[in-house]
Formats: sequence, C-alpha cells, structure tokens
Amino acid sequence: MILDINCKTEYDYLKHQKDFNDIVNNTIDILNIKDNIEISVTFVSDLEIKKINYQYRNKNKPTDVISFAFEDNDDAIEENIGIRVLGDILIANDYCIAQSKKMGHSERREISFVFVHGLLHLLGFDHILEKDWDEMVKYEKLILEKTQILK
Repeated sequence: MILDINCKTEYDYLKHQKDFNDIVNNTIDILNIKDNIEISVTFVSDLEIKKINYQYRNKNKPTDVISFAFEDNDDAIEENIGIRVLGDILIANDYCIAQSKKMGHSERREISFVFVHGLLHLLGFDHILEKDWDEMVKYEKLILEKTQILK
C-alpha cells in the first residue's frame, strides 16, 4: 500500500498519518482487497476546495472532501506496474474542523470520517441511491470502529 499525504495549507497534517495508514489497512481487510493500492491525499483550503467543487460538481460552495477516482477516468492509461492507483482525495481541513465542532465530535474523528468517505468513493462506492447510501454508511462505521476512531 502506498499512501501519499500532502498539504497545501499550514495544517499539521502529519498527526493523521498513522490513522490514515490504519484506516487503509482496515479497509483492505474488511473489503478483502487483494491489490497493492496507491492513494494520494491532499489537505487544501476552503477556497481551493470551493473552486474545485464548482469546477467539477457545479456547486459554488466549499465542502469537506472531494475524491477523484483514477478508475473512473476512461482516458486513464493502465500500466502494468503491479499497483492499483485508486486516485486522489482532497480534504478541506478548516471546513472539517468547523464541521467537527458543529457535530460535537473530535477533529480526529471528522478528518478520519471524511478520509474513509473519500476512500470508499475511490473504491467505487457511491450514495446516489438510498440503498447505496446505506451500504456506504455501513462500511464507514465498520472501518472507523475497527480503527477505534469513535468520537
């Protein structure tokens, strides 16, 4: 597993590195993923995610997380390198911190939750239909519980 974490803000993102590694490993276990996977995570500002949200989703407002699944891209070139490149997850750290306060749980839990949410999108999960939403929520809970991130 390759997990590349970057930051375009002043946020102390390294404090989430162990949680993210544990989350990916637990997701691999729970979903029985056999591939060697690669994921990129970047912490961005609210302004940057707002621009991206508008550009790709036509929503002119910030959001907590946006993911870009490599496997959704028909133009993607597959290389036989033995690694399944899942894609990119963008997390708006300030948005998530404010959201954690509103929801009454820790910053750690919020950042971890949006990471799990983005990761599941990279793995093909979606929540357009209610049954898909229910399945996604089930896996989010399982992964966070197994990682022992509850509040």
